[in-house]
Amino acid sequence: MKILYVITRSDWGGAQAHLFDVIEGMKNSNINCEVVVGEKGEFYDRVEKLGVKVHFLESLIHPINFSKDLTAIKELRILIKQIQPDIVHCHSSKAGIIGRIAAWKERIPSVFTAHGWAFTDGVSIKRKIIGIVIETLVAKLTKKVICVSHYDRNLALKYKVSSTEKLIVIHNGVKDTEIKKTSNQKKDFVITMVARFAHPKDQFSLIYALREVDNVTVNFVGDGPQLQKAVDYAIEIGVSNKCKFLGMRKDVDQILSNSDCFILLSKYEGLPLSIIEAMRFGLPIIASDVGGVKELVVDGYNGFLISDNGEIASKIKYLIDNPTNELGQNSRLLYEKNFNSKAMLEKIQVIYKDIIKLLE
Repeated sequence: MKILYVITRSDWGGAQAHLFDVIEGMKNSNINCEVVVGEKGEFYDRVEKLGVKVHFLESLIHPINFSKDLTAIKELRILIKQIQPDIVHCHSSKAGIIGRIAAWKERIPSVFTAHGWAFTDGVSIKRKIIGIVIETLVAKLTKKVICVSHYDRNLALKYKVSSTEKLIVIHNGVKDTEIKKTSNQKKDFVITMVARFAHPKDQFSLIYALREVDNVTVNFVGDGPQLQKAVDYAIEIGVSNKCKFLGMRKDVDQILSNSDCFILLSKYEGLPLSIIEAMRFGLPIIASDVGGVKELVVDGYNGFLISDNGEIASKIKYLIDNPTNELGQNSRLLYEKNFNSKAMLEKIQVIYKDIIKLLE
């Protein structure tokens, strides 16, 4: 079995981390994998180190550009002819469109994983309408659409993007780690947020909430176009001494193992991989109640769901004042039960095998 994976960006985000785990898992299952990516960067480098062949397609860019998009379809068709995959599996909205059209033109079955829809709640009306129209059209070219949350599947059904038979839910999963959580011997309560400094993430609301909380340190992991603005904002409101802007890091697991709490604030989400990674370390979670987050965070059981950013400081204070780690222990239990990578990989392989079997 040969699978060609297609993704647009190479910066290290949730979709890239998910796809890397999928590729690594498939490779370990002796499935032949190749990857097409529209950028060179962290994801590209990590996949190459796995010994998996990576194809750089410069025309595969994130913004809509009809000239380059047509070129990308043409060049991807040429690659598909050369590689002769059994299935083309696309990740992220733009690669999903380009990849599925190219695969359909070459009569190769395709699968699409939606890491949150372009028409999800919280986006502009214009973007929502365009997203619904485009996704409805390309869904007709697709054998299966994998939704990473029930929220996303229900959203696709609500807008009649595809059929119930074609839309499959496979929750994101991450592999376990040998790094163990350490007990906090520091004076400060340590919070970590792992996210790009770009919309729809909302580091600014967390920075603002720090005005009301003492004896706390927040690790902001990630880079992006709004990073410097966030640094300046923390200085402006007098909380920079409570913030550590760590940039892009390869030791996120180590940072999480030394944390007391994980926070993710967003305008909208699919099923955030960063929350699952934090649950794996037995951390209580504070997160925006958007998208599929409530499928990870059960309010009051393994953390708190935030619908009003005015609640952020009070939830942090609650965790500081109640040091028992019952919420964190429940996070770990949920991870072990529902979000380990083994089950995710097995379900994806079943989809591949079913598609190939139907074609025989």
